[in-house]
Amino acid sequence: MYASNRPITMNSLKIFVDGHVFDKEHQGTKTFIRELYKQLIDRPDIEIFIAAQNTDTLQEEFGKRSNLSFIKYRSKSPLLRLSLELPYILKKIRPDYAHFQYVVPPIKFCKYIVTTHDLLFKDFPGEFPLSYRLSKDFLFKNSIKISDVITTVSEYSREAISRHYGLNISDISVIPNGVGSLYFEPYDKRISKQKIQSRFGVKDYILYVSRIEPRKQQKLLISAYLDLKLYNRGISLVFIGHESIVDPEFNNLINSVPEDYRPLVKILKNISDEDLMEFYRAAELFVYPSSAEGFGIPPLESAALKIPTISTNATAMQDFTFFDSFHVNADRESITQAVKRFIEDKDAISSNDLSNIQAQIRQKYSWKTSAERLVSLLKK
Repeated sequence: MYASNRPITMNSLKIFVDGHVFDKEHQGTKTFIRELYKQLIDRPDIEIFIAAQNTDTLQEEFGKRSNLSFIKYRSKSPLLRLSLELPYILKKIRPDYAHFQYVVPPIKFCKYIVTTHDLLFKDFPGEFPLSYRLSKDFLFKNSIKISDVITTVSEYSREAISRHYGLNISDISVIPNGVGSLYFEPYDKRISKQKIQSRFGVKDYILYVSRIEPRKQQKLLISAYLDLKLYNRGISLVFIGHESIVDPEFNNLINSVPEDYRPLVKILKNISDEDLMEFYRAAELFVYPSSAEGFGIPPLESAALKIPTISTNATAMQDFTFFDSFHVNADRESITQAVKRFIEDKDAISSNDLSNIQAQIRQKYSWKTSAERLVSLLKK
């Protein structure tokens, strides 16, 4: 069932990690697991088991380590995986802890860690279908109830979990997302722009990265693009992400771009991590118009690369105060005016501003620090 190299120390901490998100499209939970446990795979006092259907993907993501094992899921059904396969695996390997995102199996053979990244469907019910809200509410609440360690990624989500599910806030630990070291490395923007133009035929573009769904308010960005007639300037607009929940208003706005200029608006899916990095690096401006986030990694990643970034100040993103005057409300007027200000004055965000923002992100959002917090929590 799994390939294992035995741990280096006798009394190591054994952690099982449910990695089924590695079998899906890119999302924040995948980044969370990958970056968090990459910080721990070289520690001799920790033995890690990560499970997914595609163990080749896990191999590519984590490489080989003496204390790291990959387990292959057999079932494609989430119900069968949670109710039958996972209890069987956990009974066999007997870890000290099993770490899950949002939902845990109903049967326990070890202590459970659950990371509930957000309860946005509770705070913004109008943004989610009723069936989604009912099922997630039941699963998330019960998963928290039977878990031994409850974590989340931001103070905003911590307060929401406490408020909605009646937990003492001290029983919820914040293990925040971070920004990977690759985003702080120097690069040649001209080379990145050449790569993107050659591979995708795009240049001089505003970028958005994340799933496409109503709460993320992509329609505010396309509205700003239309209001400012940026297509007349030859400026492209690139959305990278899967459409998780259909937003008819967003799609109608896309179709309202004048037909001759519609090729300037790109919606891209299944972009590799390497190409995604080049898209970030080559962007003229990054805009994150979301009105509801449990954390919000993309604007931090773009800003860590010193890309001028506009981020809303809603929900968990209220903590991103270093964006200063480009930290705006999640409404059409605010997004439009922020984009206009940048387009008309490229020095509105100076190189010193970008360096200062990068330095604050490096200090506040470290995967190493988050991993240390998790280990300290488990060992305590």
